[in-house]
Order: sequence, then C-alpha cells, then structure tokens
Amino acid sequence: MRILIVSTAYWPYPSGVSEVIYYLSNELNARGHKVTVLTTNYSKIYDDGHNADFDVVRVGKAVEIHINQSVSHISLGYDIPVKIKRLLKNEHFDIIHYHNCFPLELESWVLHYSKTINCVSFHTIGFKRNPLFDIGAFIFKKYINKIHGHIAISEIARNWNRPYFPGDYTIIPNGVDTERFSLSVEPFEKPKNAFVILYLGRLHQRKGIFVALDAFKNIKDKYPNTLLYVVGKGLLENEAQAYTEKLGLNNCCRFFGYVSRDELPRFYRTCDVFISPALGGEAQGIVLLEAMASGKAVIVSAIPGYQEVVADNENGLLFQTGSSQDLAEKIRLVMNDNLLRQKLEINARGRAEQYAWPKIVERVENYYTELIAHHKSSF
Repeated sequence: MRILIVSTAYWPYPSGVSEVIYYLSNELNARGHKVTVLTTNYSKIYDDGHNADFDVVRVGKAVEIHINQSVSHISLGYDIPVKIKRLLKNEHFDIIHYHNCFPLELESWVLHYSKTINCVSFHTIGFKRNPLFDIGAFIFKKYINKIHGHIAISEIARNWNRPYFPGDYTIIPNGVDTERFSLSVEPFEKPKNAFVILYLGRLHQRKGIFVALDAFKNIKDKYPNTLLYVVGKGLLENEAQAYTEKLGLNNCCRFFGYVSRDELPRFYRTCDVFISPALGGEAQGIVLLEAMASGKAVIVSAIPGYQEVVADNENGLLFQTGSSQDLAEKIRLVMNDNLLRQKLEINARGRAEQYAWPKIVERVENYYTELIAHHKSSF
C-alpha cells in the first residue's frame, strides 16, 4: 500500500502523538508499505533522535496555541494548499491516515483535496466542553462524508469525538516500544537507600504537577530518603520551581527539563514508582505504557483514559483525581508493601506487552485493508 500519514504533531516536537507517528510509520514501512509522513516545520529547539527510513514532507510553520489547558500547534503558511495539491497529484496514495482533524488545520487541508480513502485517528479529548469545538464541527460538516474510517485510541476518545465526527468507530490504542522500554535498560545511579518518585510529562495545568508536589511534601516529611524527579518542561515550569522552594523541597526535588531519547528509558528504570496526576483531558496516556513496559509500579489519576490502561490494584494504583492526600497515601502503600509493589511491577510489564507496536500496527494494517476493500469501487 502507498500510505500518507498526516499529523501536525511530529518530531522534532516531543509529544505522545509524535511518538505514535514515528512508530506507526516505521513499522508499516518495515512491513513493505510505502509510507510518507506529512507534517510541519518546527524550530530546532528540540532534541530529535529519530532517523526515519520513510519519507517525511514538511509544509508551513508550526505556531504554538494554548488550548485544553495545555499547548498545541497549528501549521500556517500561504503555500500550504499548493504544496498539498502537488503532493496528492504526484503521489497516488491508496489511503490517507489523519491523526486528529481540526478545521483550518493541516489535516483539514489534505482532507479538502483528497480523492482517495481517508481515515482519522482521534487522539484528543477536551478537558471540558468548549464552544470552539462546536464552531469547528459546524465548519467541518461538509467534510464529514469524506471520512471513510474512524479510529479512536480509547473508549473515552470515541465517546468524546463522535458527537463532532459521527460514524462507526474502531478502537485501536496507541502502542509502546517494549524493547526500548524494558527491564534490561541500565538505570542511573541514585543516592544509597533513596526512594525515587518520577513525574514525567509537560508542566501544564492539566498534567497536575502541583498535585505531585503537594503529595511529595506530605511524603517527604515522614520519609526523608524520598526524592522526586521531574522530567519535562512547560508553561508552569517557573511556577512549579518557585512552589518547590516555598515548600522547602529544593534539595530533594530535581527538575531535569527535556531529556534525550536515549536518557528517557533510563529515568523510568531509575525510579521506584511512577506517578501521573493528570486532572483530565487524557485519552490514553503513553507515559503510563512506557513506565509499565519498564517494569515499574504506576500510580495515576482515576480519569477515564487512564482507567482503560490501569486496572486498580492489579497492574497499578488509581487515586482520587486532584487529591494530593490520596496520592501520598498510595505512594506510602507502595513504599511499605514490597509484595504489592512486586505484583504491580510484574503485571505492569505484562499489560504493556499487550500494547507492543507490532501488535498494534498489525491491527491498523488490517483496518486499512478492510477500508480499501470496502471503498475502492468508489474511486
């Protein structure tokens, strides 16, 4: 198959969707398909450790926008329509796979000019309902019939997006590289007898960094050997560091910022427990899978997207969303119960293996085949 994968989010910008595009494209390419990724241009302020064997075409320039209590990007450029039309004319794609699809965005330009089979993966859910989504859905109405396939990465993603993009949905979750994130990864050296808690994610409001800091303060007062590693950057970085100082946690809470791809798996292997205190707006949670593939106990908010990955007290622990006290109690539980922690670690790795990329991409590949067989007579 000749496959065009369209996503504004892609490397060098570090994000969960960027990872998805890379691994999906790489695996499809390895299976003998001709894959092209269409994305945009990012400033070279990010680390890019990806050497792709597939074609990558870039149009326009990424512009940062603040939405959904986080940061996203749109692609702007006067020549975007011309370049997209030329690409679609010169290449005869069997299927185009969009990752999210918002009005006036890169993906919507491609859908506008597409004359082949189109499917969309929906990765995003709103933190809360926003009138902008309703306006966008109204603008997008005339394109709805051009979408032949709908993939949701989780049930919550399907339920949230279906009112805007009606149709039949197939749930295919995002995967994880179970070789890159594994028990064989060498951890960093840490202080003797230290218990390391890891927060890894963007420092944005909905990711819950302040819940993590308050919980750590609760823990640190009673367990002086605990450390909190914070990996990631974002809008609240300065505020989070100032709050850390206010709480008197400077010497035991370390902010690492962005880390390289080679270092990332080592942070998971170094920690004793991984936490993700997101307040909402998460459709699945790739960082959860990375931590679980690394054989770590995970403690995460009881939000719908996370609950589709983590079974409470089986392969991780859930805590009351937004409650630093409950998070602290769950951390203490794992610290004091070695048998529980061992059970969670073993089951976490087993759960992550169900999401190994070869298994996920096989499902995507079969979905492509079924769509093409069903709709090829229309083109």
